[in-house]
Amino acid sequence: MKVTVTDGCISCGLCVESFPDLFHWNEEGTAEAVGQVPAGQEDQARQAVEDCPVSVIAAAE
Repeated sequence: MKVTVTDGCISCGLCVESFPDLFHWNEEGTAEAVGQVPAGQEDQARQAVEDCPVSVIAAAE
């Protein structure tokens, strides 16, 4: 599974704080995904997609 953050991130920090193994802050101060989701963390990636208040997180198998 791969997780991405598209344009429109409002830097609320929900994904970075809730799932630090999957997201971090980039140089622009917005969230950035690690890309390939580590084995066993697929449910966390799906939860991040659901939790994002501006729906800019996507996960694909």
